[in-house]
Amino acid sequence: MSEENDPASTKRQAWPPPNLANQRMVLVRREIKAFAFQMEMEMRRHDPKKGDSWKTMNLGELRTLFSKSHRNWLWSLTDNERHQLIDIANLAMMLWHRMEK
Repeated sequence: MSEENDPASTKRQAWPPPNLANQRMVLVRREIKAFAFQMEMEMRRHDPKKGDSWKTMNLGELRTLFSKSHRNWLWSLTDNERHQLIDIANLAMMLWHRMEK
């Protein structure tokens, strides 16, 4: 299997993928839209206090926040697990975005 077809490849994929590049509209799964909406709502909830501070935060500090959030979720025994997953996803998005540069 070539590297570009290998799903385990760590090489960054272009967006949109070549097989979708010529399509006018990419349909996003309902589940992804719902999850992304919850991520956005959580980000907006923190906007008044934190804004886009994650864009300039020390990358090591951002990684630590991700690690702590993930660890807290792993050991959580509360009904708050779904909310914690949104926090983890937002931190993953922040790291993904920051590593792009």
